[in-house]
Amino acid sequence: MLQNRLHVLTLFLFVCVSSLVSWPSASHGQNERVDDDPLYWMPASTLVYLKLEPIGSLLSHPLRTRIQADETIHALWKSEPLKELRGGIAVSELVLGAKLETLARDLTKFGAHLCINDQGEIVFLSRTRSARWLKDYIQKIVTLARGDNNKNKPGKVAETTYRGIRGYEVNKLIVAQKDDWLLVANKPEIAKATVDQMLDKNKESLDASPFYQRAKEFAERFDSNSNGSIATVYLDLDNIREAKAGWTKKIFSNKPREFVAELLFGGLLATLDKSPMAIGRLALNESGANMEILSPTQPGWFAGTREFYVGPNSKGVAEPTWKTPRGLASLSTYRNLSELWLRAGDLFDQKVNDQLAQVDNTLTTLFSGRDFGTDILGALEPQLQIVSASQFFPNALKPSIRLPSFALVGKLKEPDSMQRDLKRIFQSFVGFLNVAGAMEGQPQLDLESEIVEDAKIYWAEYVVEKDRKYENGLPVQFNFSPSVAFRGDRVVVSSTLALARQLISEIANPIANHDSSLTSPMLNTSVELDLAMIRDALLDNRDQLITQNMLEKGHSKKEAQGEVDVLLGLMQLLGSASGQLSFDEQVRLKIQVDLAGKESVQANLDKSSNGAEAR
Repeated sequence: MLQNRLHVLTLFLFVCVSSLVSWPSASHGQNERVDDDPLYWMPASTLVYLKLEPIGSLLSHPLRTRIQADETIHALWKSEPLKELRGGIAVSELVLGAKLETLARDLTKFGAHLCINDQGEIVFLSRTRSARWLKDYIQKIVTLARGDNNKNKPGKVAETTYRGIRGYEVNKLIVAQKDDWLLVANKPEIAKATVDQMLDKNKESLDASPFYQRAKEFAERFDSNSNGSIATVYLDLDNIREAKAGWTKKIFSNKPREFVAELLFGGLLATLDKSPMAIGRLALNESGANMEILSPTQPGWFAGTREFYVGPNSKGVAEPTWKTPRGLASLSTYRNLSELWLRAGDLFDQKVNDQLAQVDNTLTTLFSGRDFGTDILGALEPQLQIVSASQFFPNALKPSIRLPSFALVGKLKEPDSMQRDLKRIFQSFVGFLNVAGAMEGQPQLDLESEIVEDAKIYWAEYVVEKDRKYENGLPVQFNFSPSVAFRGDRVVVSSTLALARQLISEIANPIANHDSSLTSPMLNTSVELDLAMIRDALLDNRDQLITQNMLEKGHSKKEAQGEVDVLLGLMQLLGSASGQLSFDEQVRLKIQVDLAGKESVQANLDKSSNGAEAR
């Protein structure tokens, strides 16, 4: 029995998504067809235009075939945690009288289109399999909605006719048909306007709007290869900022932003506030999926408050990332942290600035009276890197919770004087940790140092008490051996000695140890994730994840195990992910997710099996 809140558009999306994972699958040929362009039917006041390729092209894509053929996916699909999903799909297919995959193909036989106008009105258009098929399908949905007996009340369905086209209002959604086109709208006004334009074509439409014409020209100048694209979105940012609809006010609100959000997204927010448009695309290839977002930009938009993010004239460039063994993630970016800290008054409201002032006083005390914004952050060049790697614990006694190591790699403006200052600050920091830890009965740190050739490393290690039994493993503090290392003008601040040694060694030969994947000379930020290594790190803490799941969601141990193992199982398919952000004549954000190769998947299966046997 369908729920009383049956929404046709929601059902359509459910059909499309569910069909990607339903078994068994069958391939169908895709016939090309050229006919009326919905760009002539959508209003000129469109703020968001989304174009979807036929679902059939997605379902027949080699990437989907590769995923479905994977033994891991088959095992997960038949697992107990997905039993409810399998049942829900079976019931939906029984009620609708067709496989969800078939429905998805037929509903979007020749693609689909969605627009949102300046009044928050939404219209969805999809060219289906045929007029006769669509008429039967709509009647089936209407019959189901009318017969919904939830709480002994029939579903609300109103029927109307406008200019000879029959439509239905199903739970506040307007559903209509013109030939083989399906029309779904959230308001009667936009539904009627769309029908008028479909019949008359005498009003200004999206195709002729200045926004869409500029967007097409911009895409032709800067857009990359669109092969494999399954969805494209156009955003009229100029009019979105001016629109009176509630959803636009939430996006472009004047609420103060948090410090971390400004650090991570400040340059993108400046673009969002000024750029006339943005274009996004989601595409598939044989190795995975990628998303790309483009938007025009100008250096003057960042002058003053947000130059810390992009550098003078938007020329701030990140350095190539380091290749680190057992690396989980690496981030290389351009951020002038000192400038961000000192310009906080222009970026945040009084509440946030009061909080930053308290932090600044605390850090100034910790850093022996040195001003944090000017003396500490100001000592670093804007090119920064953050590296994370999984840890190897050679001893039998290991921490009960195993955390990855992480480190900051920077370049000192005045290395000779700052190395001495940072060494003293590090020693004071370790002393502070020991005093604070002793008051709470926490383990203590021993200070050590070494000099290897021209590199200096200072670190602290937690002391294992010989007369104490660690029946549940070492405390979580033993994941850390805080370190600071120097080589030339480079500084490494690391959570562990092992990672500090590795990075300070790599710095001696930057050409050999830089990741060649960072090839563009204009990247502002580059992020790389080894998803297979991240999964291994999660697998090491499987028991803790299960316990956390039980506490947060109230699941039984069996339910928690199933949910965690489904997550870990899905991650076996993933190999890597990367993101690149650049600012030049346009903002370009690229995100790529690649599947693991067959050998990697089998290796992950072996690790999972060995881990289960060990437990």
